[in-house]
Amino acid sequence: RKRFVERSEKFRAKLKSKSRGTNESLAEIAQSCKELTRQSYPIAGTTLLSIPSLDQFIDTLPDPEMRLRLRGRKAQRHKRDHPYNPVKYCT
Repeated sequence: RKRFVERSEKFRAKLKSKSRGTNESLAEIAQSCKELTRQSYPIAGTTLLSIPSLDQFIDTLPDPEMRLRLRGRKAQRHKRDHPYNPVKYCT
């Protein structure tokens, strides 16, 4: 149990510190955030996982206006309870 908790904490720290790489595409960022979230919360359901994953994805974007716009869309989308697709927000 202790090892499981330590492993989850390690991945949560990686998720929180995730930033966009120099040549990393939006799709690559989204995939990385999803994977780190799954590793951080291995027993959580898909719907629950979409929230921290999307939050971190938005935080990695360099444009403050885009982050603000996406946060508004995120709130609307979660109200409708649709599947998570962060790249769709940016097009």
